[in-house]
Amino acid sequence: MLTTQMKRYTCAITTSLFALNLGCGISGDDRQLRFGTSGFGAGDEIAIGATLRLSATDMRAEDGLSGEAGEEVELVSVTSSDPLAVAVQNVDASSVSLLGASLGSSEIEFTATNQITGETLVDTLTFEVVVPDAIEIWPSCNRRDGERSALYLPGYPIHLDFRAMNAEGRVLFGEGYDPLEPGTLTGATFERSGGSVWGPRMYLRAGDASGDVSFELNVGEHDLDLEVIAASSIDGATTIPLYPSASDTDEHYPIYVDEEYGEYNPPSRQPIRVAPTRQRDAVCSSVAVTSVSSLTPLVCDAVTSDEDEATRDLADSLNIVPGTMLGIEAKAVGACELDVTFEGAATPARVSVQILEQP
Repeated sequence: MLTTQMKRYTCAITTSLFALNLGCGISGDDRQLRFGTSGFGAGDEIAIGATLRLSATDMRAEDGLSGEAGEEVELVSVTSSDPLAVAVQNVDASSVSLLGASLGSSEIEFTATNQITGETLVDTLTFEVVVPDAIEIWPSCNRRDGERSALYLPGYPIHLDFRAMNAEGRVLFGEGYDPLEPGTLTGATFERSGGSVWGPRMYLRAGDASGDVSFELNVGEHDLDLEVIAASSIDGATTIPLYPSASDTDEHYPIYVDEEYGEYNPPSRQPIRVAPTRQRDAVCSSVAVTSVSSLTPLVCDAVTSDEDEATRDLADSLNIVPGTMLGIEAKAVGACELDVTFEGAATPARVSVQILEQP
């Protein structure tokens, strides 16, 4: 087991309402280059079949040498001492992908040019490709509250986030690793295993019939309870967090009354996100809202993202299905009662949003 890289690995995550900043780095063996990583993981282990994307910067200034920390470099060449174990893929001027192709270890040599000084820098990293010892998996829509159950509509995507770990519980680089035991999936179809802004993700698609989605992992067991339900069983609606934070806090956007609202100044629109429910449980499928009407027009009005370009653009920037987002015109403090009609639903569902006084 390789361990030297652990001392050189750092990762920090910061969030804001609109952005996730994932700052992970591994310093090279010769401390010439620092490598930013594309996904969650720690150390020097790649799950078999997974891909790790690396970008490089000049790190010599961190040791008091020439240049400034973080100076950009251009990758000239990247080679693997054992390409059967770790294959080099998709090299460009700023980044490279490493594929954990088969069990084994490999030293990766990087040659780069500092784009400011023109100096040539050479550094190495060593990775080991391993089979995970454990898998943690959860529905991506419930990542913050630890729920093990989830509801989906027929034909809609099912996204399951996971972590691949070694025997010590350390997270492996795992984007692209397939945790599914072949031949065990029922109630859905497998599309691919890849990555997301939150790390490794398995992409399934719900079947056309109602019923349970079941599968086995190729490492260990899981306790997920996934169900496909008919659209006719939707009996309500709820607001859901617009942006899931990396700290796992369940915060919705607060909606504040627009103090500029008046006869000659229509209110600005503030975003919320809604989901259908069955017996108060939110459906994980991103079902678009086709129409919305306010039952409390003195307190608020609302429009769908199809009717408001700014709301639609915000959804696109957050990688959210635009139709699940509404623009709220907050006119007065109080309960904003809305009737929303979801795609495929015969009748509207009621949802309530509290309009708050400006802090």
